[in-house]
Amino acid sequence: MIDKNSGISYYRQMMEYIRKQVEDGVYKPGDRLPSEKELCAIFHVNRHTVRQAMMGLAGCGLIYIERGKGTFVAGNKPELIDYKVSRRTRFTHNIMEVGLIPGARVLCGMEVAAVERVAGNLRLETGARVVLLEMLRFINQEPFCITTNYFPAHLTPGLLAKIDEISSLYDFLDKHYGLRPTRTYSTFQATFPGPDDAATLEISRNQPLLVVESAMTGEDGTVIQYSVTRFRGDRSKISVGFD
Repeated sequence: MIDKNSGISYYRQMMEYIRKQVEDGVYKPGDRLPSEKELCAIFHVNRHTVRQAMMGLAGCGLIYIERGKGTFVAGNKPELIDYKVSRRTRFTHNIMEVGLIPGARVLCGMEVAAVERVAGNLRLETGARVVLLEMLRFINQEPFCITTNYFPAHLTPGLLAKIDEISSLYDFLDKHYGLRPTRTYSTFQATFPGPDDAATLEISRNQPLLVVESAMTGEDGTVIQYSVTRFRGDRSKISVGFD
């Protein structure tokens, strides 16, 4: 199966072989592929090569990976959730509008000194005090995304003492601080999760994430929030609105 004299990298040969087996019906949509250990034995390659091949096939949409369950041929994978990003996106309202059940849990909250990147996005001096609030968001009780939020500490006094009141973040900000964030920009990037994000989102480290980095301003133009959200690539489809 692997031609060591072909000049083609082993992982690409693996990808092509598995792709051909799917095309020929050897593996059908929803079928579980052999485990990483089994693939090492079948192709006589190491784990790194197998992981490269699986990452490539997942990136092409041919397979998907479920943490703790295995790797499956695409076709019967979970339906993608169309998440709309606009100037006034609100997670809770966004999800309820499509008939799903939103949820959230605060993972951590602390006041820290802003590093250069965070300070620049909030238009603060490096080292200025900011509130870091990291939240795990759910859809129908399934982990969907992790958001790391940063707020200027002087605009959100006492926020950390009120963490238990947060269900809808923007409703909370409006109620306690009169802040109504409006998105000014977002950037999008695909990446793979680190061990902590993978464990929290209950996915494999081979499962891609979509990272959305955003800044929000208040009604007077002051930057009041900078956030980095990591969406599960196997569950999300991002639509951008221009309202």
